Amino acid sequence: MAAQLDDTVVRGSFRITEGNVVTLPTGSVAGAAIAGGVTAEKVKQRVVERHSQDGTAAPQTIGIHRADGAGVVHSFLVWFAEAKNSGAATVTADLKKNGSSILTAVISTDSTTPAAINTDVVGAFSGTPSYADGDHFTVEIVATAGGGTLGTGLSVEAVFIEEYAG
Repeated sequence: MAAQLDDTVVRGSFRITEGNVVTLPTGSVAGAAIAGGVTAEKVKQRVVERHSQDGTAAPQTIGIHRADGAGVVHSFLVWFAEAKNSGAATVTADLKKNGSSILTAVISTDSTTPAAINTDVVGAFSGTPSYADGDHFTVEIVATAGGGTLGTGLSVEAVFIEEYAG
């Protein structure tokens, strides 16, 4: 059984040997108490970039993000907010870094994928999708009716976890 210590003051330092978890009360550690303070290199930011098309899905290349620091792409997804494709219509979306795809395959939607409106179709990354300050990201959308009806309200979202640029 674990021992409980209430209102314990530690002068100096202490070491955790099991579990590696410490839960501290909100506000109990000030920035000045962190070795070297809270500096930019200790902070990461989550950057969420979204783009939506009004009306019927259409071919488009979108400049979606320019990196302000080194980071990693966390996720990339596509959905239809109004109506999904029907018949033979297809819409694909590709996330590119500096002009080259970073996905194992483009996200492809048709009359069965996604299963319903407002349902995400998630892309898979080719390797670790890391990037450097100054890298550029684009989304390339290809919409082909093919005798069917293209979906409406197409949206894409890319999430980046990036070093704070200050």
